[in-house]
Amino acid sequence: MSDLEQQHKLWDESKKKLDLNIWKLSHGREEFIDEELTGYLENHLAVVHESTGRGAGKNFINQPVGTYFFLCHSSDSLQIVGFFTSEAIPCEKGDGWLQRYYKPLKAAISNKKGLIYVA
Repeated sequence: MSDLEQQHKLWDESKKKLDLNIWKLSHGREEFIDEELTGYLENHLAVVHESTGRGAGKNFINQPVGTYFFLCHSSDSLQIVGFFTSEAIPCEKGDGWLQRYYKPLKAAISNKKGLIYVA
């Protein structure tokens, strides 16, 4: 078995052991002003409207505490990778808005070429 084949085999075995799923969460720039986005990041709050399309609002409610996710601002700007530390509760943003606290694991880093990644 080649080194590359061995690495693929080890990766496949590790994925089975971890059974790790990472959920995408987006704070759209159409729904949030910059001050809200900054405040939510500083306070480790994920915020979603309960009627968000394609079932995302219901998924936000139903994800168990400990679920890993990555947070984007719109679809183009990765912010953090973290996991939920609370259940969904009503948010001060208004009717139908929900929030969950999270623990950030890694913040996104922007390199000289403008690429954003998590290190």
